[in-house]
Amino acid sequence: MTSSASRPAAPDPLLEVVARYWGYSELRPLQREAMEAVVGGRDSLLVVPTGGGKSLCYQAPALLSDRPTVVVSPLISLMKDQVDALRQNGIAAAQINSSQSASERSEIQRELARGTIRLLFVSPERLAVPGFREALRDANVGAFAIDEAHCISHWGHDFRPEYRQLRELRRLYPDASVHAYTATATAKVRDDILAQLALREPVVLVGEMDRPNLTYRILPRRNELAQVEEILARHQGESGIIYCIRRRDVDALTEELREKGHRAVAYHAGLSQETRRAAQDAFASESCDVVVATVAFGMGIDRSNVRFVIHTGMPKSIEHYQQETGRAGRDGLEAECVLLYSGGDASVWRSILEMGGEPDAPRDHINGALLQIDRMDRFASASVCRHRALVEHFGGTYDRESCEACDVCLGDLEEIPDALTIAQKILSCVARTGQMFGSAHVISVLRGEKIQKVFDRGHDKLSVYGLLADVPREFLRDWISQLISKDVLALEGDRYPVLHLTEASKEVFRGERAVRLLQPKAKAARPAKAGEDWTGVDRALFEELRAWRKDEAVARAVPPFVIFGDRTLRALASMRPSSTDRLRAVPGIGEAKLAEYGEALLGLIRGYCGRTGIELDVAGSHAAPSREKPRAVGRSSDAKKQALAALLEGEPLDEVARVSGRARSTVVGYLCELIEQGRIDSVSPWIDDARYRAIAEAREESPEGRLAPIREKLGPDFSYEEIRIAMTHLGVAS
Repeated sequence: MTSSASRPAAPDPLLEVVARYWGYSELRPLQREAMEAVVGGRDSLLVVPTGGGKSLCYQAPALLSDRPTVVVSPLISLMKDQVDALRQNGIAAAQINSSQSASERSEIQRELARGTIRLLFVSPERLAVPGFREALRDANVGAFAIDEAHCISHWGHDFRPEYRQLRELRRLYPDASVHAYTATATAKVRDDILAQLALREPVVLVGEMDRPNLTYRILPRRNELAQVEEILARHQGESGIIYCIRRRDVDALTEELREKGHRAVAYHAGLSQETRRAAQDAFASESCDVVVATVAFGMGIDRSNVRFVIHTGMPKSIEHYQQETGRAGRDGLEAECVLLYSGGDASVWRSILEMGGEPDAPRDHINGALLQIDRMDRFASASVCRHRALVEHFGGTYDRESCEACDVCLGDLEEIPDALTIAQKILSCVARTGQMFGSAHVISVLRGEKIQKVFDRGHDKLSVYGLLADVPREFLRDWISQLISKDVLALEGDRYPVLHLTEASKEVFRGERAVRLLQPKAKAARPAKAGEDWTGVDRALFEELRAWRKDEAVARAVPPFVIFGDRTLRALASMRPSSTDRLRAVPGIGEAKLAEYGEALLGLIRGYCGRTGIELDVAGSHAAPSREKPRAVGRSSDAKKQALAALLEGEPLDEVARVSGRARSTVVGYLCELIEQGRIDSVSPWIDDARYRAIAEAREESPEGRLAPIREKLGPDFSYEEIRIAMTHLGVAS
């Protein structure tokens, strides 16, 4: 009789499917529970942040069922990317949409009836077509997966009327299970989703909403173009999205960036459909680095390696902010999110809402939207950890003392002197004006502004008039918002919020409660990056793999991320496998991709290692996809400090790698950090003058600034490492 200790583990069908088709050996939090709900035929609602692996939760179970799964998706481009990715993994998937001919749609429906399609992607409008409804009934659909399910709720940030008809699914297909998936839903929105879809005893799964790989920064908007360029300089050759509030701002900023040599395209609803599609295709295919857009852009983008998101103005809700910043770092690797904020942004959104909102929208919905604007305004101007604030907004708890991945926790802000006195002056003004006004009027009184509204109320006669005349409006607005976030002040009222004193106000008046107010440092700390994600990765090999991936994508007419994500390329450049069996250990390489690309990858890696003399088959840190939280961003190790000190002394790269125990490619990354920080003036200890000049000339002929084209011009005698070092130095010098 076999003991339980020696008995082999029972097969795990879900893990076997995930490993075979997607190349992963572990599941992320809540994925198993969500998949088991689908397999068991129970309705479900899954809320996890962008990048949490929602799509796998309905895709993998579909391969274990003998009945097809229908996926409801809001955009054709999003459907296409998902279908392309599934087919690359060897999975029978298809889409039906308005861009296809009638004969194409009919053929797909015949394949569905024959049982050859496992996953069918459709729009919510398609489900309203009677003939199509009959086709689904004949195909005996087993499950419906509703992607972007928050679109069904009036209380959500992206309500779409066409989603309302999805409530018919329960009546039309009583034997099929219904599953809702979203990345942004408060408790109120979750309840509305459950009600609208009439889910039966659903499994409700709400994950932790934190995105620890994202670094959040909120800066006062002073010189927008200069601030944007500073961020772009940190992300040379990487992709990002820049959001603007108005269409005219999109057009102006795009033109300015193009004039400065950036590969930028514009996207907003005022452009033609062809122009928007071309912009979206250019971004997906990595033919451009930056999309400048209104909120109209993003939901249909499945690109996983967006390394930065910039907001040049405040989003209109925390939900929008969470979703838009969530488009960065969907592959789980490091990314940066910067909001350039002005106290006037909230007024702009209120004006847009009142002037151009839905004419028939109920007043309570308008008031709700105004309240969302105020909450976002408070979030942007508060001085609390950004990660904590986001998690708590969505009903979670944040138990870490410091995220070490936002401007507040990284020390980009500094305390202002005499904070208690300033707070007392602000509170006194609120009290003496009768607790009847919002921030704008209180600021006008404190600054002693000579405006009619102040004179009409006699507030120029108050003792608090002009008490803080030398303080800029934006500073006062920030401090008032910080006092609100600490409950020292309260903001009450939906349409016209008014400042009120609280119990804590009395303690501040009496000097019994400490007050801490912050403002940005004159020279903020450089944003943290998750250096651990590059540990052991040979950057030059990564660049060669990226160039190969783009060529493959062009040949197959699919976006590069459909071939492989950046996480897989980094794992390949770290582990450097030499055989098919070792390729199987690389996360993101399933059997279909192994058969399709295995020999090409092995040839490229062997060739590179042969030319450079570096070893193959390294048991690197990328051997398995990390399902734990990344280590806190910005934390310096002793080894890094040792390496930085040696570099500042001008030591050779190999010697620095030896004494610090870091990979040479990691040491190069440290050197580039020092150059960007202005701590190293000359790179002559690592690159001789003649080679530096050659790289500089090649850079002038390659305005896109990517390493691969520059190396192609220079030839194989130049390494990616020295090109990267020189490019970083040239970027700082210019």
